[in-house]
Amino acid sequence: RAPFAGRVASVAVAPGDRVTPGVELLRLYDVNSLEIRAPVLRTHLPAVRAALTDGALPGTAEVDGQHFPVSLSRLGGESAPGRGGIDALLTIEDPVDLVPGRFAEVELRLPVAAPAVLLPYESLYQTDRVFLISDGRLEAVPVRRLGEAPLGDGRRGVLVDAGRLQPGDL
Repeated sequence: RAPFAGRVASVAVAPGDRVTPGVELLRLYDVNSLEIRAPVLRTHLPAVRAALTDGALPGTAEVDGQHFPVSLSRLGGESAPGRGGIDALLTIEDPVDLVPGRFAEVELRLPVAAPAVLLPYESLYQTDRVFLISDGRLEAVPVRRLGEAPLGDGRRGVLVDAGRLQPGDL
């Protein structure tokens, strides 16, 4: 008897095979307790850790074109050699039909810690400047990238530290 109602992942024996105690007969998993394991880069760890102190972080995942809500509940306890961060363990909010081992694209919604401005990617020059129109002239303004967010028209934008930028600036 299985300890839970689950899905059979593989069967290691066939009817009529002789088995001894302790031999693996099959592998099964609980579809209601699946988690997603995703790497968090070292550069993003401080922001993720700080946001986790306020509770689980909401997000979305996409597997095979299917989108569903997830939440980051905890970080892994160790970092594998050669990796640039640690694993995040995400809980799947609503039961969905997933198969272990599939790749997922995960997006987390971190709180913005500093005053920020959401801009189209086209407004960035190189990776750290925007041009402000001041008195009819272009003025280079250095910016610090904070992340990405949806622009509202289906495209992705870049979130930058507001710094010298003010509402209404061009």
